[in-house]
Amino acid sequence: MEFMRLEKYFLQITIVLVFILIIETLVLNYNRVGIGDFYYHAGVVNELQENPFSPKHPFYGTDDVTPYFTPYHLIVALFGNIFHLTAPEALMVFAIINMLIFILGLNLFAKYLYGEFSIIILLFILFLWRGDFGFSGEYSFRFLPRVASYHSLFAIGMMLFAYAISLKARFSNIIIVSLLSAVAIISQPISIFALSFGVPILLLKRFGSIKKAALFSLIYGITLLILLYLWPYYSLFAAAVGQAKSTSIWQNGIFPMYAPKIIIKVIWPILLLCPILFIDGVRKHSFPLLIALSIFIPYIIFAPKNSELTGRSLLFIILMIQISLAYAMSNLIRNNRKWGLILIFLSPLFLFNMAYGTYSNSKGDKSFLKPMKQEIIIISRHLKHYEVVITDINTGYYLVGHSAKIVATIFPQTFVKDDKQRIDNIARIYDPATNNLSRKNIAKKYNAQYFLINKNKIRLKRGAMFIDSNKAVVDSVRTMGNTLLELDQLLLIKIADY
Repeated sequence: MEFMRLEKYFLQITIVLVFILIIETLVLNYNRVGIGDFYYHAGVVNELQENPFSPKHPFYGTDDVTPYFTPYHLIVALFGNIFHLTAPEALMVFAIINMLIFILGLNLFAKYLYGEFSIIILLFILFLWRGDFGFSGEYSFRFLPRVASYHSLFAIGMMLFAYAISLKARFSNIIIVSLLSAVAIISQPISIFALSFGVPILLLKRFGSIKKAALFSLIYGITLLILLYLWPYYSLFAAAVGQAKSTSIWQNGIFPMYAPKIIIKVIWPILLLCPILFIDGVRKHSFPLLIALSIFIPYIIFAPKNSELTGRSLLFIILMIQISLAYAMSNLIRNNRKWGLILIFLSPLFLFNMAYGTYSNSKGDKSFLKPMKQEIIIISRHLKHYEVVITDINTGYYLVGHSAKIVATIFPQTFVKDDKQRIDNIARIYDPATNNLSRKNIAKKYNAQYFLINKNKIRLKRGAMFIDSNKAVVDSVRTMGNTLLELDQLLLIKIADY
């Protein structure tokens, strides 16, 4: 195996892999018009596009506190305004930018850490998996296109750039490290452990002196706290405390990134290769492994809490281990090309993940959701940004990504005191036993101007299954105002004066 010749062409191979990822992401977004939490983020971007200086609640249009307004969403919103893109369009474009930021940050960090960039690192990062956990922030080839437009990948990219600059730290650029860290932490608080521990560890490598590393770490820490405190949209520290209390326990059994069987199922190829670290010499990879260990400490301490916040930090641990494994493999092959047989042994796994990812990400959406999403785009053109619409929580979730506000959404709004009451009122709207006078009183309570009725499938409770829309309810609501627009699935009614 001509490994050294392959290494010479890493740029070309990287470009090919990135090109494939870009195509997959574009095809996925075209076929499915956004999946998962996409419209959750689109709603936040939409609000910041409309009102970047004093935004309202992105879903309800109220003055309730919300931790959703992050640097990432603000950047996407400004990007969308500059290029005259809607919030979903801006997010789809930023999916490509996010991937490039991640790969460039990875390249820069690895190059500064080891003095060179190895093509194996990209292969291991993208393909050394056997499955996925199903959360944003994952960066495997098969899952990355699905979450490329999310803030989690952006935060990892900012973290990698902060790491890279830490390895070249001077008084003149330690502020940049703090700024990148603040952007990453506010965009995705899960990154707080990786940055709080990772940057000081890398400063120690940079200076080789505990005293000097401690001084720079102190400057970094103070500057970081000031930047986090100055974030204008909400008190990050108050929000963090409130969110930690409300989401300390994962409600659906053991959180996947704390479940040993799931972890082993997903990362067994990584575990299988770990012995090569000892063969190559652990000390050569001490700093990324030390970062992984420092993140593992809070990860394991908070395991009994079953917390998503600390559980998802597992991805940062895996990233550091993958980087170490890639360079250990490069070193071994460079000294003895027979070690390249391991890559040949792993090639079926790499090819399987590429084929599986390409197939699953390019499949079209044949459910009722895709035409409904397309109808939402048409409906949104008839609504103003702060007009309130009463609709079921699933239809409303897609609507706020384009225009208008809603009464309740599928995501729990931790800092909205009447959030549960909002959900209950939506259920009452769609209850056949509810009369139109009660429906009008609910509409008046939230100053709603429209009903948006999904004539096909609706969802009334968080975590509940879709149910068929009740024809009697649809016919009754029709009498409450003027029908402005009726499509195959959606019916928009302007409520008559209260």
